[in-house]
Amino acid sequence: VRSFRDELVVASSDEKEKAHDWVRKLRAGGGTNIYDALVLALDLKDIDTVFLLSDGAPTAGEVVEMDEILRRITQKNQFRRIRINTIGIGVGGRTARFLQDLADRNFGEYVLGR
Repeated sequence: VRSFRDELVVASSDEKEKAHDWVRKLRAGGGTNIYDALVLALDLKDIDTVFLLSDGAPTAGEVVEMDEILRRITQKNQFRRIRINTIGIGVGGRTARFLQDLADRNFGEYVLGR
């Protein structure tokens, strides 16, 4: 899991350009670390919404079992009530249901992308 910044920044033109450049330089690392990414996002101050974009089932990180991720993240988020929106790219079956459940249990919406 890598973060563009350690804290939220104002979305100025300069910061958006830097973020765009940072994302363009990212390369796939061979695993999908959903749990650690969500924990990192939920630990940010002053955050009210998260967008999780994934192209597969969790395969890396502290927790990879989908039901356990759902349980832990929903529990962690029960009082802050941060909206977690999920976007699945080319996913189906159990992974799509997992992303749908994650959004449903955390005040968000799920979208299946292409």
